[in-house]
Amino acid sequence: RDAGVYYLRGGLKSYARRLVDAVEKAGVDVRCDERVQRIETEGRRATAVVTDKGRFYADYVVVNADLAKAEPELLDNSRFDYSGWKYSTTSYTFLWAFDTPLDDLRHHNVFLASSSKDDDPYRAAWDYALPKTPSRNDEVPPFHFYVCAASRTDASAAPPHQDSIMVLCPAPPLD
Repeated sequence: RDAGVYYLRGGLKSYARRLVDAVEKAGVDVRCDERVQRIETEGRRATAVVTDKGRFYADYVVVNADLAKAEPELLDNSRFDYSGWKYSTTSYTFLWAFDTPLDDLRHHNVFLASSSKDDDPYRAAWDYALPKTPSRNDEVPPFHFYVCAASRTDASAAPPHQDSIMVLCPAPPLD
């Protein structure tokens, strides 16, 4: 019963609020609007975070930033050389609001492009980045995308008689 895709009532902002409330209740000191300058370590263990407002000792440090950016800039003992790495987004996300409801959408909507029976439909969105084969159309690559209309299950996601949607389009690594 725990399989599937879940949606947070009130959106991700409500999750962040509840998480902050829970950790503060447990004695965690949450700080916002401070630029982290470095993370101090002893061996492989983080011991403190230095921000533009001071040094804060910690039992645990959680970094929610891109590894290849955060590690060499924040840690004195960066383990890897990221200089030759190529970066690309995994998807493009669009957030749109409408002054009318889009009644034909459900909460989760997956739009699949048609493809020949020789193509793997789950990889079709990546076809233009894969080597060409006789079975692939070289002119127009298949394009899949996902649409979430959260107001179907959470009325707070859009004003009455309006709609808001999130469109997620996959993007393969590109040179």
